[in-house]
Amino acid sequence: MGDEGQIMLITDKSFSRPENVIRFRMPTRAGYFPEEIKRKKAEIIREYRQKAEKIPRGRPGTSIVDGMYLFAKILSEQEGKKLILVIFSDLRQHLPDFNEDTIISKGDQLLSELKGNNLIPRMSGIDVYLQGVSTRDFTLLAWRKLEQFWRAYLVTLAGANLRCYDVGRTRSID
Repeated sequence: MGDEGQIMLITDKSFSRPENVIRFRMPTRAGYFPEEIKRKKAEIIREYRQKAEKIPRGRPGTSIVDGMYLFAKILSEQEGKKLILVIFSDLRQHLPDFNEDTIISKGDQLLSELKGNNLIPRMSGIDVYLQGVSTRDFTLLAWRKLEQFWRAYLVTLAGANLRCYDVGRTRSID
C-alpha cells in the first residue's frame, strides 16, 4: 500500500461540516511507473481546487482549534502508521471571542478554558509541522505570544511532537 494522506480546508465550520476533507492514497509502484504518481498528484490538486472554490471568500472566520481537533481524531484512528500532521496556515484563529488579539492578551486563560472544556485533542505520537505561520501586522512580541500559545496547546497540553513552527512553506518533512 502507498502512503495515505488527508487534506482539510479549515474554516469556522470545519468540525461540524468536514466535507472539505480530501482523502487519498498514493500508488505504491512509483519507482517503476512515475506517471502514476504524477497522475495522482494532478487528481489531488484538482480536487483541492474544486473544494477551495466552494468556500465563500467572505467567510466569518477560521477555527484552527476545530481543525486540529478533527484531524487529531482522524489520525488517532489510524493504527500502525506513522502519523504526520502538516498545517500550511497563517495560524490565525479568527472567531469573534477567540482570535489573535485574545490569544495575545489572555492566552493562558484561553488554554485553561479549552482544557477545562475538554477541547484539547490527544495528539501523542503525532508529528506536527506548522508552516506558513504569518508575521503580517504583528510586532515581534505579539508573534512570540502567539507562538507560545500554539506550542503550549500542541506540545504541553495535546502531547504532540512539534517538529516545525516556521514562517516558510518549503521545509521538507522528515
